[in-house]
Amino acid sequence: MDKANASVAIALTAGTNPSLSGDSLTFTASVTPGSATGTVTFLDGGTALSAAIPLSSGSTSFTTSTLAAGSHSITAQYSGDATFNATVSASLSQTVSNPKANSATTIVLSAGANPSVFGTTLTFTASVAPASATGTVIFFDGGVPITGSIPLSSGSASFSISTLEAGTHSVVAQYSGDANTNGSVSTAFSQTISKARTTVELEVGDSDTDVKPGKPVTFLATITPSNASGNVLFFDGSTQISGSVSVNNGTASFTVPSLSVGTHSITTRYNGDANFNGSTSAAHKITVK
Repeated sequence: MDKANASVAIALTAGTNPSLSGDSLTFTASVTPGSATGTVTFLDGGTALSAAIPLSSGSTSFTTSTLAAGSHSITAQYSGDATFNATVSASLSQTVSNPKANSATTIVLSAGANPSVFGTTLTFTASVAPASATGTVIFFDGGVPITGSIPLSSGSASFSISTLEAGTHSVVAQYSGDANTNGSVSTAFSQTISKARTTVELEVGDSDTDVKPGKPVTFLATITPSNASGNVLFFDGSTQISGSVSVNNGTASFTVPSLSVGTHSITTRYNGDANFNGSTSAAHKITVK
């Protein structure tokens, strides 16, 4: 038979088109007539994707998972044999999509209590959709990270904190993404933290309620909670008898050189700080005689 007139036709098909990068994709070349022997090489543009693969009953296949996202011009190159001439198939336009392209995520951020009070434990939870997403979440307060990377479990991640200062906080959760899912950031969650209440107890040195004229008297104010800072003032009735006395480890003391003869009603006022409200002690009666 004269090979000059012995041509073949090649039909090239893909198992999936479009496909996702990373997925296995099979190309099949079917040569007509089916009696043709020889090999087929698959090409992407001018680059060989495969070695020469022998025909079996007029067809052969090649599977790959390495095609990058984008458009690919695939051809099958037939080697020819003793009877049939070599030829190349028409190009097949294969579209490979990024698996993340249509895999956006959303994050719903919630808090255990809002508003909350300074010093109480507050739990933030980020819920990522789809729930099949893996990866990690980082929580931010005003752009500053307040956690490390927290792994998702069944689509959510939580963390607890008791050190956020009083005020309004803009908290967001940032999802890292994974091999199949895009990362995303939640909308800002406005968390209000109120100042905590305090109490002040006033004691007199040596627990004296009766003192002698001219005797120094020391007053001790104890503020609860003990991590409150700031200062206190001491009063005799409505008259301030001290300057601002700094609170140290929850206490502040003040000594007067003497008190005038008579009855005195001593109080102390804690002025509060960034996280604690102020408070005033009960009056402590002292008689000087």
